[in-house]
Amino acid sequence: MKLNCPSCSNGILKPTKLEPGLPALSCGKCSGVLISMLSYRAWLEESSYQNINPAKTSIEVDDTEHAMACPKCRNFMTKYRVSDKGINRLDSCGSCGELWIDSGEWELLASLNLTKSISSILSQPWQKQIALREADKKNEQKVLGVLGEQDYLKVKDLKGWLSSHPEKEVIMRYLLRKNH
Repeated sequence: MKLNCPSCSNGILKPTKLEPGLPALSCGKCSGVLISMLSYRAWLEESSYQNINPAKTSIEVDDTEHAMACPKCRNFMTKYRVSDKGINRLDSCGSCGELWIDSGEWELLASLNLTKSISSILSQPWQKQIALREADKKNEQKVLGVLGEQDYLKVKDLKGWLSSHPEKEVIMRYLLRKNH
């Protein structure tokens, strides 16, 4: 059965090996890769592959921004964020268990030591943690904008000191008490 690339639509997926023992289908045009999660889980169980953090070289990574249909079952694939530090997302088909990895994303996962963590990345707790970290960053930026850099740094130092103080509850009650 001939499968078209879900990313560039005009490439044909051809058999390849993403890692020794990890079969995949690759697009010759956009270099994206389709992996069966069944094959991935089998590779995890049988593999002695260790993530090797490449030298701090620049990794060129593409990310398909448009919604994609699974090339096997034609259902829409769900996008899962890899981290809060970048825009890259893995596309997963909830119907047939296929995973689309855009060009460079496997290398990105390897550099982050996450090639053996794809099941975790596709989990709700992982995605929730990313959303919480992003909300924290936005809140920090908002406080910085309101206070200005000098006061923000003072408050941040105070927060750090307070978080490890054995009497932080007493201090918090004192700070929050209204003057009469």
